[in-house]
Amino acid sequence: MIARLWSARAASTEDADAYQDHFAGEVLDQLGKIPGFEGAFLLRGEHGEFVTMTLFESMDAVRDFAGDDPAQANVTGPARAMLSEVDERARHFTVVLSPLI
Repeated sequence: MIARLWSARAASTEDADAYQDHFAGEVLDQLGKIPGFEGAFLLRGEHGEFVTMTLFESMDAVRDFAGDDPAQANVTGPARAMLSEVDERARHFTVVLSPLI
């Protein structure tokens, strides 16, 4: 299993709330359509910071989501409008121990 980590920040509480709703609805809906998608966590910190951890069965499944460059961030226009800072690169880790496995 591959864990994909990505981070961003919203400029205001309102934008952070909107992004959280966007992720819970539209983003999870789109991720659920990708073969090999295993789940997601959305972590929200202070000052509008977010970290996402999406789980995929393989790097091929990650590429189905992210494209030919799996480290490239996959952020839609509506999401970018809610976020003031976006990490343009994601990091990938092989899950070696998890209560999910």
